[in-house]
Amino acid sequence: MPARAALAEVPWWEVPLSVALTVAATYALVRLAGRIYAGAVLRLGPKVRLRQAQRERPVSPVGRR
Repeated sequence: MPARAALAEVPWWEVPLSVALTVAATYALVRLAGRIYAGAVLRLGPKVRLRQAQRERPVSPVGRR
């Protein structure tokens, strides 16, 4: 979006929309990465597959979900 805005004029609504989409995608990817990390890396034992890491919900140390 920055290159497009520098080269040509863009409608005003496209800039906030692109920022909102970037924030939403970042939030979703951080949640997904955290879930995979908690399901696979924090687990002891044999190698864990990606699907298995996504399926399992680890227990929080403070009891919240």
